[in-house]
Amino acid sequence: MENRDEIRERLADRVIAEMNALNFTQQQIAEKLGVNQPRINCLLHKRLHFFSIECLIGFLEKLGLTVEINVKDSDDHQQI
Repeated sequence: MENRDEIRERLADRVIAEMNALNFTQQQIAEKLGVNQPRINCLLHKRLHFFSIECLIGFLEKLGLTVEINVKDSDDHQQI
């Protein structure tokens, strides 16, 4: 089972991968995501305590991705 920090790290890794694929400057990415450039720098340096899970999901959506959340019963692993 993943805790909130692990989930935040996985989301951040995907945001960073998508940002790198765009080959934009930090300022261009910041404008696309609606934040300032220092926030992008924090993200790139994995200072994740500045970012909520909801914020990272919002970044992914602004980068054109769809985020799906699966909830499973811990006993029989059935999806709800």
